[in-house]
Amino acid sequence: MLDLATDITMIKIYSTTDQGSNAYSLLAMVLICLVFQLWLVYAQTSGGPLKYTLQEFLIVLSGLKPGFDAARVARGKAKNEHNAVDPATELAFCKGAELFCESIPGCILQINACMLVLQVSERSECEHSGAVIIANERPARQAE
Repeated sequence: MLDLATDITMIKIYSTTDQGSNAYSLLAMVLICLVFQLWLVYAQTSGGPLKYTLQEFLIVLSGLKPGFDAARVARGKAKNEHNAVDPATELAFCKGAELFCESIPGCILQINACMLVLQVSERSECEHSGAVIIANERPARQAE
């Protein structure tokens, strides 16, 4: 849920600044990730009751899917008769989808946005990012 909240915050920040294209890009990444996870959940639960499938859809849309999957694996929960695969496999597929669709592209997008801000010398908009710390540390180390 925190990941989804930070993505929404960054979309809001990008849309209120001159980086509107980054807002649309990040929004697209989040939506693609959610659609892909919904598809995975549908494939996982299509053999079961509709109520169970809808419950899993709400978990995905709330951003809590990684936590629920991790809790199921940690508890050693066995494969449900309605599910196509065991909880550990489901966790791996959903985390892979999140990494592929959102996390890695989103990280690249945000680092690129921070570097663009640094080039314009408006550091105040981006100082909270680790990319700025790395960018500021590099010249200091080269000077030593």
